[in-house]
Amino acid sequence: MGNYKQFSIEERSVIQAQLTLGFKPSWIAVGLGRSVSTIGRASLQW
Repeated sequence: MGNYKQFSIEERSVIQAQLTLGFKPSWIAVGLGRSVSTIGRASLQW
């Protein structure tokens, strides 16, 4: 299995704010150095 790392509070804030502003998950993923699917799964939680 791979190494998993939870989002920090700062990362959660960035993701939520950028999704609210209409940023694409792929743009957010590049900015945070995470996979697009990780951002997509996180967006479903909010």
